[in-house]
Amino acid sequence: MTDRTGGTRRAVITAAGLTEPAASLSGYTVGVTADRRRDELANLLESRGARVVLAPALRIVPIADDAELRAATRACLDNPPDIVLVNTGIGMRGWLEAAEGWGLAEPLRAALARAYLIGRGPKARAAIRSAGLHDRWSPETESYEEVVDHLKARGVDGLTVALQLHGESQPEYTEALEAAGARVIEVPVYRWGPPTDPAPLHRLVDLITGRLVDAVTFTSAAAVNALLRAAGPAGDAFLEALRADVLVACVGPVTGAPLRRHEVPIVAPARARLSALVRTIVEELPKRAVTLEVAGHSLTLRGHAAIVDGDLRPLAPAPMAVLRALAAAPGRVLSRAALLHALPRGADEHAVEMAVARLRAGLGAPGVVQTVVKRGYRVLDDLHEHALHRVPVAGVAQHQRHVRRDRQGLAHLVRLVARRAVEAVEGHDVRQMPVLEVVERRESVRDPSRVDQHGGAHGAPDELVPHEPEAGLPGGAEEVEDQVVGHGDTAEVHRHRGGLLARHLGRVVDALTGRGHQRLGGQRLDLGDRSDERRLADAEAARNDDLRGGDLPGLRPRPLRACEVHSTPFPADPSAP
Repeated sequence: MTDRTGGTRRAVITAAGLTEPAASLSGYTVGVTADRRRDELANLLESRGARVVLAPALRIVPIADDAELRAATRACLDNPPDIVLVNTGIGMRGWLEAAEGWGLAEPLRAALARAYLIGRGPKARAAIRSAGLHDRWSPETESYEEVVDHLKARGVDGLTVALQLHGESQPEYTEALEAAGARVIEVPVYRWGPPTDPAPLHRLVDLITGRLVDAVTFTSAAAVNALLRAAGPAGDAFLEALRADVLVACVGPVTGAPLRRHEVPIVAPARARLSALVRTIVEELPKRAVTLEVAGHSLTLRGHAAIVDGDLRPLAPAPMAVLRALAAAPGRVLSRAALLHALPRGADEHAVEMAVARLRAGLGAPGVVQTVVKRGYRVLDDLHEHALHRVPVAGVAQHQRHVRRDRQGLAHLVRLVARRAVEAVEGHDVRQMPVLEVVERRESVRDPSRVDQHGGAHGAPDELVPHEPEAGLPGGAEEVEDQVVGHGDTAEVHRHRGGLLARHLGRVVDALTGRGHQRLGGQRLDLGDRSDERRLADAEAARNDDLRGGDLPGLRPRPLRACEVHSTPFPADPSAP
């Protein structure tokens, strides 16, 4: 395999540069399996900015001295064919050149001139005409099936058909013509042989399976079959990559036939030209790009590069693999172990940290990749972040039996509970906001400030209560790097209301006066030192003198970091189980 870029790091391409045709494939890697015209195809792709990987699947072995070709030529001279099918331009030219060496070029040309000549594609027709001959018909689809159907409809019973082979025998078409009554002469001008060095082909299989190339090109069905054989035991994973992630571009429908039998989608130009094949790739690859709006930046993934705010920034394989994994699940926290699966085999979790560091440096955009302490990393796109702005901490309205959404209105929301609701504060000061949970058919407040009989939450938020270090509670707070997402109120419970505070199945808070408050606990936040790893202590039981009236002066809403909302209708009867 040959990487035409030489492995050098490319410079950042600005937004203005990306609009140029020369950059239309910048950031993408394309595999080329052709042999004879590989340089021509590679130059066309590189002129559009692509990185090209050369891995010839086959090589053409000339057989000018082969006894089979000479015998087939003699058969055509002894019994001139009524119909001649020219499959390829190189095959037609090679046949005439070999006949020239044997001194049979003119007799062969005369025999062909009397026949009904079919050029299967544009290259075959061009070769026929360059030899001074005239082609009579050509299939629109360039397929063998269309040729056979045409000849059978025209009638071949008792006729001789010369079939110039395309590198290998095609018995299905020979047998179909013979079954229709024709005598078939197969003309093997050249044959396909394995590449001189098979290592590049096997390496290309690995790159496709690992999704490290964005597209692969084929110019013959024989090359497709050779690559499928090279996949060997990894054939299933190889085909899955072709079906889902790697664009398969074939020069024509005949070339892609073996892949369609494996249910692999292909793209092909309307005309079988290398330039048209490249234009098809230019049109199709950008459609597959993933685009996100993250932390005020526009981010588009392109193969081995990312476009950040219009500028293309090349990335190494490991950082690019991490970015793809995070972008595939925006808003979701992926652990180091999960990201490890995206890296090449043999990597460890330290390699994940290094890849993330290199990714951040390569993107040059702060806040795109966020660290969630002791959990992993995530890319929080603006769509998910906007949703988090709208979710408050659950509370009970003073005069309504419903969970309230915000201060401004009393929306009739049901089972609205903030899970893992986190207050974003300065620096590394991390606290856990209140969350409600069911306690044996009565309600309690999990980790609240003190609850007051009339005025809601009490207790100085900054008052310190010493305690011993403890393990983190379930649903513990998570520290996210320097970003405030939303605002909401501290949870509060008011007396004499039968509203439901539901984390799972809702219950009446205060069906009997005072019983609900007897089950409520108070909790002061301990932020005095880091010995408790910024977690919360056990709740302490509220005393009667804690249930006093009046609101706590200066208590103000805290910005929220993240929470999840689950909605289910309340029962008709609030006191029903």
